[in-house]
Amino acid sequence: MRASTAMFKLLGEGEERGGKGREGEERGGEGVEGECISYLGNFREGEERRGEERRGEERRGECGREKAGKPGDLHNTIKRIKSCYMEHSRRGRNSKKQEGCSPMPSLQLEPAQEPIGLDWSIISTDSSWNVSISCLSGVLHHPHSPPIISWFQISQDDKPIQAEARAVLLALTIAAGRREPKIWLRCDALLFVDVILHPHNSP
Repeated sequence: MRASTAMFKLLGEGEERGGKGREGEERGGEGVEGECISYLGNFREGEERRGEERRGEERRGECGREKAGKPGDLHNTIKRIKSCYMEHSRRGRNSKKQEGCSPMPSLQLEPAQEPIGLDWSIISTDSSWNVSISCLSGVLHHPHSPPIISWFQISQDDKPIQAEARAVLLALTIAAGRREPKIWLRCDALLFVDVILHPHNSP
């Protein structure tokens, strides 16, 4: 009777241990399953983030392409400017010939005619214009010497020729304020030069 009771206890304890082992395995399985689900969730989140990053890069690339300027041909642009200048000069010469006047004087001085004395002040002026604002600039120096003074000024003008004239006036005013005895003005403003040479044809 005692042996049977002892055997029953052993069997009972073994079954309990086996049950606990199975519960542990089930819990372990649940833990592994939970880890797998968590891993899959993290993987999906990572894929979604990478997808969003790729879409963001594509959008930034599209915006960059939209904002990028169109390629330009500098050679053709310079060619058109030269062509317009030659046409402007040709019309001026033809109009003078028809009126019986002397041909247009040369605007390019010979090297022997350029001032070389230190008492000369050489002034170079330039201007840019649009419908809302004008920019006037200039620089003053003596022959074969570095610049002494330069300037820049914002202006409001109705026409390009007014901006060009104001740039020259500003340069002369600065030179007069410095009491420069001799002034040689360099100006590439075609409209202003044309008005000086042909005042009757000025706009």
